[in-house]
Amino acid sequence: MRFRPRENLRCSSPVVSPEPCTDISPVFGETALPTELLQAPKVFLDEIQREVAMDSKQERVKAYADIYGKKPPEELLMEESVEALGHALDEIPPERKSSLLKALNAYPWLARTAHAKTFLRSADFDVAYAAKRMVRYWQSRERLYGDDSFLPGVVGASAAEPEGNYLTSYQKSMSALKNPSADRETREIAIGYIYCWNEAALERLNEELKKIPLDEKACFVEAMKKRPDLVASDGHRLRFLRSDDFQEECAARRMVKYWNLRVETFGRDAFEDITIKTLEKEGVRELGMAHWCLLPGTDAFGRALICFTPKRLAAGGFSPKGVEKAMWYVTHAAIEDETARKNGFVILTSLKDILPEEVKYAWPVASKYMLPCLECAPANLRAFHSCHVPGKWFQQSVQAAIAGAMAKEMRKRRIIHIGSIDQVIAELAQFGISLDQIPTQMGGNFDCESVHTWIEERKAAGL
Repeated sequence: MRFRPRENLRCSSPVVSPEPCTDISPVFGETALPTELLQAPKVFLDEIQREVAMDSKQERVKAYADIYGKKPPEELLMEESVEALGHALDEIPPERKSSLLKALNAYPWLARTAHAKTFLRSADFDVAYAAKRMVRYWQSRERLYGDDSFLPGVVGASAAEPEGNYLTSYQKSMSALKNPSADRETREIAIGYIYCWNEAALERLNEELKKIPLDEKACFVEAMKKRPDLVASDGHRLRFLRSDDFQEECAARRMVKYWNLRVETFGRDAFEDITIKTLEKEGVRELGMAHWCLLPGTDAFGRALICFTPKRLAAGGFSPKGVEKAMWYVTHAAIEDETARKNGFVILTSLKDILPEEVKYAWPVASKYMLPCLECAPANLRAFHSCHVPGKWFQQSVQAAIAGAMAKEMRKRRIIHIGSIDQVIAELAQFGISLDQIPTQMGGNFDCESVHTWIEERKAAGL
């Protein structure tokens, strides 16, 4: 079996954008922008590209997968080939691969590491040939060095288990568990692996939470006292772990930040379930403005979709606190679904026809409320699409200020769309977003005014 790699494929910068504006002379419209924005730290496209260039291959692959919903073609090719190599090795009779079996006993992950990938590449991804060469290699090695061939550390880093393989195995176990065609033995193995993984991760998360100074986690501690049924539950904590790919220290920081922001946003109501009635009790009317709107369904990769339309804030007359609460509520509604919790969510920002003088309403909302909410949400923000980006005045000032306010990992996942309605629709389709999920103001079929029906339906359901 031969897997032929595609040529000239690279994990390039995920940011799709025009050339950066290097001319910093005043442009038309800039004088109408708020002083706070003009004085905000800026990060231009060339700086983002330098950040991406410094990323490891693993980081670039992850960013690509977040944006496009799947790994780069060359990574998918390698995964398929490694899987096929494992099957090819299984088919070789035990008596013909005794040396390899000893190696696998010493290095259980040998057939999935850089060691195995070396044979695949040297065989031009001819899996059967790579399997035979791998068997012959270990036969020759044992003849030369005897039992010393299989001592720990002798093979070197190429046979060591990469950290990512544990996470990959966890993800495959989750998929097997949800696969109706999986046999009983496979499901039992998956259940055991998931249980052990979760238990170990939760224990490490608790240790990381203990390390955070008490004054930094006061809201979290209060939440533990008032809502132990939620905060101490495995389900709640696993959401944060999954959001940070089981990096326990990051998950602990996210969790503490989440409760700090939740208490700051909702005060004493923060420890209750946040529902439509909670918002109505507090006099929040901004939910009906549809400036932060949940779009129907999920994209082609199972991610929830939220649309931010700054122009809907242009008339003013809204409460900043009400806007913050509305954004918080919609974001959590987006990740109620199990699929969205697993796969994350995507933001579309509709900038069509926005004027410089209208930015004064949108900038504080984006910088003070939207970004903090996204950064601590218990789900992965996979990508951030800025659609119908205006001219030089926006690119030079607003776009760079937004990038400056974003966390580094978030701005690497920001995609800029410039062009006609048809061009932007076609580009969004490449990211798994259909016409029925694109708002009408962007040329799609979804009417954001339907938010009022959505509000009533959720209110009736007690959500």
